[in-house]
Amino acid sequence: MFGGASSGNPEALCTAETRTSEVATALATLACLCNKGTNAVDSPVCSKGGNGANAWEGSTGVGTNPTDEELKTIAESCPVVKGGKITHRELSRRVEAVTKLIHIESSHGYLGAFVGSDCRGSSGSGVCVKFTNFNTNAVQTLQKVKWVHDLTDLVATLKDVENKKTAAEHILIQIKAAAEKENARIKHAAASAQAISIHQGQEPSQAKPVEEQNKCKPKKTTAEECPEPHCDCDVTKKECKSSSRNRKYRNRNRRRSRGRLQ
Repeated sequence: MFGGASSGNPEALCTAETRTSEVATALATLACLCNKGTNAVDSPVCSKGGNGANAWEGSTGVGTNPTDEELKTIAESCPVVKGGKITHRELSRRVEAVTKLIHIESSHGYLGAFVGSDCRGSSGSGVCVKFTNFNTNAVQTLQKVKWVHDLTDLVATLKDVENKKTAAEHILIQIKAAAEKENARIKHAAASAQAISIHQGQEPSQAKPVEEQNKCKPKKTTAEECPEPHCDCDVTKKECKSSSRNRKYRNRNRRRSRGRLQ
């Protein structure tokens, strides 16, 4: 839980100076802010359970760290939001909220209640986390707290993922719109083709040439089957043939056609 030593006094473990500083986790930070010191404050800083059953040694630092049970009590005192969507904006807002709680005393920053000297966890000094030289470079000093640094990296990663997701969704919308447009064009083309086909099927057939119209159907075998006025029935051959009137009519048309050509 603590980034460096596994045991020690609060003024040593509750100081953020390097990336491997002792307040490496959020729970370690809460322990510095909640667990009572040798000269305990009158009222628990966080909650009565988080105050700890045993005083956290303020001078010798010999095996007096908060126990696992005390740390569990501190952790469980924090609200848990279930079902909420974690976004880079939400994480960034929470890191920023922690930053705003840090106040300056001389050149150092303190998270929690600082009275004087170091963060020893008792009423005479303070129950806090110390950020050395915070006033000189606040951002760099805050990033020495490992959990803050890790959250900052996570914010950047989430932002990149969310941006790529948004871009992918935008591309998907464009592809879907293009597909719908193309499907509409295909349906329109199919409907147009069908309409043209129907229209062509309904067009009247072109009039046949006069000679074609005047031809007798060769398979008529009786007079009753030769109803055309220009056809006669050949009883011997049992077929229809052009009548003498029809032959004269065709000859006259041929002569007229030759005259026009000349």
